[in-house]
Amino acid sequence: MIRTSVSLLLVIAVFILVASGPSLIRMESNEIHLHPEALFQSLAEMGDRAVNGTLMKYQAGRAYHKLNETLPVYFMISLRYILFSALLSLLIGVSLAFLTSFRQGRLITSVIEFLHIIPDFVLAFFLQIMVIAITQATGYRIARIAHMSEASPAYTLPIAVMTIVATVLIIRGVHGYLEEVKSQDYMRFAIAKGLSKPRLISTHLLVPILYKLRGDLHGLLSLLIGNLFIIERIFNIPGVTNFLFHNAFQKISTSLIDGNIQFVTQLHVALSGLLSIVVIYWLLYGLISLILTLVIRWRE
Repeated sequence: MIRTSVSLLLVIAVFILVASGPSLIRMESNEIHLHPEALFQSLAEMGDRAVNGTLMKYQAGRAYHKLNETLPVYFMISLRYILFSALLSLLIGVSLAFLTSFRQGRLITSVIEFLHIIPDFVLAFFLQIMVIAITQATGYRIARIAHMSEASPAYTLPIAVMTIVATVLIIRGVHGYLEEVKSQDYMRFAIAKGLSKPRLISTHLLVPILYKLRGDLHGLLSLLIGNLFIIERIFNIPGVTNFLFHNAFQKISTSLIDGNIQFVTQLHVALSGLLSIVVIYWLLYGLISLILTLVIRWRE
C-alpha cells in the first residue's frame, strides 16, 4: 500500500510538472527564464476553481466551455483512431511475419528496414504529397489530407501512418522471436516430420508468438500513443492531444487596440487531457490483452 501510494503521488507530481511546463519555462527578451511561482499559482487557481464550482469550465479563446461536455467528444475521436490502428497493425503484422518467416527475402527485409528508419511525421507528409499528386493527375481524390469537419473526417491517411509504423515494429519483433522458437527441439521435430507451414503456424508457432505480443503490448501502445500526438497535429484531427495543445496553454489577446497578449495556463485542462490519454492507454491494453488471451485459449 505504501509503494502504491508513493507511486501514485509521483505520477501525479510528474503530471503536474509536465502540465505546467510551458508556464514554468518561458522565453523573455530572447532568454529562457524559470518561473517556479507559476506552478503554485496554477495549483492555487485550480484549488479556487474546485471551491467555487468552476473546475469543469475552461477558456478557449474568448469562449468558455465545459469539460464534461467537450472532452468526451475528443476522447472518443482519439480512441477510434488508435483502436483501429492497433487492431489493424496486430492483424497485418502477425500475418506478414508468419508469411515471411519461412521465406524472408532480401527485398522484404530491405522494405521493412526502410520503413523502420522513416519517422512517422515524414511518412505522413509523404502520403499527403502522394495523395495531392494523384488527385492532380487523375482528378480523383483517394483520401483526405486533413480533417475538415465532422462531415468530412480524415481516416485513411492517419490510420495508415499509425498502422504502418506499428506493423513494422510488430514484424521486426515477431521475426526475432520466431527464430528463437524455430530453434527449439519440438519445432525441429515437427519440421522433420514434414508438417505443412499452415499446420506449423497454427499448432506450434501461433500461441508462443501471441504470448510474446501480449508481453510486449506496452511497447506497442506507447508507440501508438506517441504517434497520436504527431498524427492529430499533422492531420488536424480534433482529438485529445489537439485539445491539450490548443486549450491547456494559449495566448489570448486582452486588447485589440494595443495588442496586449496574456499567456493563460489552465492546469485543470492539461491534467484532464493527460488523464484522458492514460485512460485511452489502459482501455486499449485491457481490450487487446483480452483479445489475445481469448485467441491463446482457443488455440491451446
